[in-house]
Amino acid sequence: MIPRFLLTCLLTLPLLGAEAPAPALTQAEEVAALMAKHWSGVQTFKAQFREIYRGRLRRGELVFKKPSLMRVRYFGGDGQAETEIVVGRKKLFVYLKTVNVVSEQDLTAEAGGGDLLTAGPLNALRLSKLYYFNFIDAKVPVPVLKAEEIERMQIPDRKIAEARGWRVSLTPRDITQGLERMELLVDEEGAVRRCKARTVDDRGIDVVYFDLKANETVGDKEFDFEVPASAQVVKNALLRAEHPEVPK
Repeated sequence: MIPRFLLTCLLTLPLLGAEAPAPALTQAEEVAALMAKHWSGVQTFKAQFREIYRGRLRRGELVFKKPSLMRVRYFGGDGQAETEIVVGRKKLFVYLKTVNVVSEQDLTAEAGGGDLLTAGPLNALRLSKLYYFNFIDAKVPVPVLKAEEIERMQIPDRKIAEARGWRVSLTPRDITQGLERMELLVDEEGAVRRCKARTVDDRGIDVVYFDLKANETVGDKEFDFEVPASAQVVKNALLRAEHPEVPK
């Protein structure tokens, strides 16, 4: 199944906002405030992404609608979705098409999953409460990606070569999710364009977002998910990892 730390990095969304001149930042925590300011004006967004996990490059797309509806698709070489992550109002589904397995997570507070994957990764100000923010480079914007990285990650949007932002490291105030460190690159408009994370057992993920589109019309049906009749269903696997008393 998809590890929770991978979801945490993936769900640290590209927080979009209106264009604005790059402010002069003196404290790393101001980056979180910049993210939150622009995020407040966004109701829906779409993004393409490239992800490197365990040495494998994967491509996908993400659709989000406030307050917490989301659909992520990973595509195979044939252009068809091979993995889907759907966050609904009450449940989260992870569908691994290649093995025909669905992981179903109950997100309701009554079931104990109310804070499992929701507010933490999606809220920039909450991130500042969970992590210490520190600048990695000087307190000025740096390129989001180098030319060789654009080629290596097969990113078709060449405009990303012009994007600049702040690199900040996020160190957990309390290591409870298996994350040793997270690194964000936040562009001059307050959008997260890149997220890196590494666990205490040295697993890493690198996600780059591009082709960002904010406030387009997105219907709730986009986040419906019907479990295939032939699929094997595993319930509350992530929740049981933290609370073994949760029934299967």
